[in-house]
Amino acid sequence: MSINSDYSVLNLSGDNYIEWTMNTSGRLKLRGVWKCTKFNNDTTASERSYALKIMKNKLCDDLKMMYRYINDPHYLWYTLNNRYSELFVHKAEKEWREIKFQDYESVDDYDSDLMRIAYTLNLFGESTTNRDKLTKTRETIHPSDAISLYHASKCTTYFDLLDKLLAIEKKKKTKAENIKQFDDILHIHKLRQEFDLSIPEAGEEEQTEWTHVDNELDLFIE
Repeated sequence: MSINSDYSVLNLSGDNYIEWTMNTSGRLKLRGVWKCTKFNNDTTASERSYALKIMKNKLCDDLKMMYRYINDPHYLWYTLNNRYSELFVHKAEKEWREIKFQDYESVDDYDSDLMRIAYTLNLFGESTTNRDKLTKTRETIHPSDAISLYHASKCTTYFDLLDKLLAIEKKKKTKAENIKQFDDILHIHKLRQEFDLSIPEAGEEEQTEWTHVDNELDLFIE
């Protein structure tokens, strides 16, 4: 079975560690050997060897050399996690404190950032629960957004609230589009009225500032 190579290797600096863990854990789960990274697992030697191959295949050369003697996928996963955790934990904690629903124009953008931060914290042992996400979202809805606040008070899970917020956002967009279409129609109607008024009626002579015409000389005379 071939090893997928559609994502970047883990850099020595660890700046892509989060992406690496997401991709590598997904690959391990897909191949059925994710449990090899767990402590005191009951996997076979063949499974552990395959998991280790997947993991090391996605390390940069420096990391491969550094950890060439590690033959346990759990220990390699733990070692990498321990090596790079401090780099991300403080940043994720700061982002969690500062993220506010009211600062986002899109519900999807907010949810994407919230889940990314939560994933990072969970990855390094800082658990964020469904209630944490629900509370965070409730408390950071803008006070003037009465509809969202009302639904937030009724929801018992973050994902229920997310569905409500997405529905509210969709209704707001539809309303805004309808108002714009109505304004466009009014504008077109106004332009037509102005155009109609600018066309003289049949038989009506055009008025000028001249009061008399000398037909013989073909001159306008005041």
